[in-house]
Amino acid sequence: MTSRYAVEILSLSERHIKRLKAGVKKDGEVFVIHKNRGRKPKHTIPGEIREEIVFLARNKYKGVNYTHLAELLREEEGITVSQSSVSRILKAKEIKSPRKHTLEKRGRTFHLRRK
Repeated sequence: MTSRYAVEILSLSERHIKRLKAGVKKDGEVFVIHKNRGRKPKHTIPGEIREEIVFLARNKYKGVNYTHLAELLREEEGITVSQSSVSRILKAKEIKSPRKHTLEKRGRTFHLRRK
């Protein structure tokens, strides 16, 4: 395949195509694979902290919504995690955020009939 044809098909610059071809000749097909593949991101939350968040949500802070839990973790436990991270961690463990004032909790049916 010519470099001009590869430029048209891949929508890359001719210089970039030459760099890719030289790398594949030197290192083989492995050159094209991203070097960070299979590594954990640098900013990932460690497993111990995840488990501690789940433990605290099930025991000490049971019945607290995700936003309030993130605030309590920061103020009381010294764990600085965003509300969206708390939400993602707890949803993965199938712990739902409690909903206040639902009709089922008040013992009513969904639609009340008129007299």
